[in-house]
Amino acid sequence: MKGKSISRNASDDIGLMDTFLSRPNPKRWLFSKISYYAWDVAESIRKLSLFFEPRKIHINERILELPFVLQRLPYGAKVLDVGSSSSALALQLACLGYEVTGIDVRPYSFQHKNLRFYQEDIANCSILRNSHDFAILISTLEHMGLGSYGDSTLLSDKEFLDLVAALVKPRGQILVTFPFGARFEGSWYRVYDNDSLHTLLTGYEIIEKLFAKRTGDFSFEMCNAKDLQNTASETLPVNGVALLNIRKPAATT
Repeated sequence: MKGKSISRNASDDIGLMDTFLSRPNPKRWLFSKISYYAWDVAESIRKLSLFFEPRKIHINERILELPFVLQRLPYGAKVLDVGSSSSALALQLACLGYEVTGIDVRPYSFQHKNLRFYQEDIANCSILRNSHDFAILISTLEHMGLGSYGDSTLLSDKEFLDLVAALVKPRGQILVTFPFGARFEGSWYRVYDNDSLHTLLTGYEIIEKLFAKRTGDFSFEMCNAKDLQNTASETLPVNGVALLNIRKPAATT
């Protein structure tokens, strides 16, 4: 149905990520025990709900997006992760020694000495302009301007991208990923096609442009834009993905 999606992206669940919540805090033993039992009860409820509403499992586009980012960040880069709230990426990069800034209108659950998080709207944020080597927008831009995550509906996706670019150093780079294929705009995400991609990237230098198409519940394969022109992603899972490395326009300050 146009404008609606009844499926759900499991990567939005921090609880599905491994490596975290593995140790109780000895200084707050009682609270740790209470939290442990609360998580146990929540997990039991989750299993019960899946019994009554079984779900089909599939991998999502993160299997492509995360390696794309990690392979392109030079060690020691100062990185801005935009839309970081439901992702472990900012924390993972901080653990690898990157100097990371995260920003989202929603809160972020993790802390690290190399990570600074701003719970702010990027249109009125406290982050210094021209201050980062790279910006990352992993499956973020397709939601902007639709208000589904508490973001402003007054900004277009193009305006949002330009605001991100203003926080990157002159000649800095932006790594962007989003659904690509048959054009679509629903209540909480959009799918780009060649025309909307061209409009979005006007003024930006394209360093690298990659595409991938879903070939099964657990597989993608690399392709070109033409292969995706009739590929629909009006409900999840996303069936086509664009992965871009672009350079900040010289005129953006």
